[in-house]
Amino acid sequence: MARVVIADAGPLIAFAGIDRLVLLKQLFAEVMLLQSVKEECLAKEGVDAQRIKVALQQGWLNVHQLPQVSAPLTPSLGRNESDSIRFALESPDDSLLIMDDRLARRYALHKGLNIIGTVRLLDLAEQRALIESAEDCIHEMVDFVSRYRLDTFEEVPVLFLGTWIAGFVQLFPEHTWSLLALVFSARIWLGRFLRNT
Repeated sequence: MARVVIADAGPLIAFAGIDRLVLLKQLFAEVMLLQSVKEECLAKEGVDAQRIKVALQQGWLNVHQLPQVSAPLTPSLGRNESDSIRFALESPDDSLLIMDDRLARRYALHKGLNIIGTVRLLDLAEQRALIESAEDCIHEMVDFVSRYRLDTFEEVPVLFLGTWIAGFVQLFPEHTWSLLALVFSARIWLGRFLRNT
């Protein structure tokens, strides 16, 4: 098991938005986030930001400050993803990145880092009987993002599904959230099928 678990902003916001942030504590005991990630999580007032503040006060969610402010690792990565990856690279064998951003995940994997995404975490939580249904949680997350975090609208399709979905969104924007929920559910069921075969 990884000694250092580092969370990016997207998964923290998603778990906090459906009041399931405690799942990260139950799965890992302690989770780190970078100062830039904290700033992004708390930049927009809302129930998700309030819940993240509570987790920080409780002490199981801890902020790490890099020694110096650095530019993004590539033009396609944001500062918070870059900071999380830099921190993980300090101990690549002992760290686990919780990250959903497609480009950041690709970069992290290229560097040999261990990563896990929101959907896989929900699947693990269901396997350990921490939640009744990963699928239901995914639906709740999609609903939360569509209602309260519209600033992430353009990121969500690429975040979880790849670039093909972005084209669908442009053609049929009114069906985006239904499609996301459907594909999330398909990923869960496919994972279960593969484990049982």
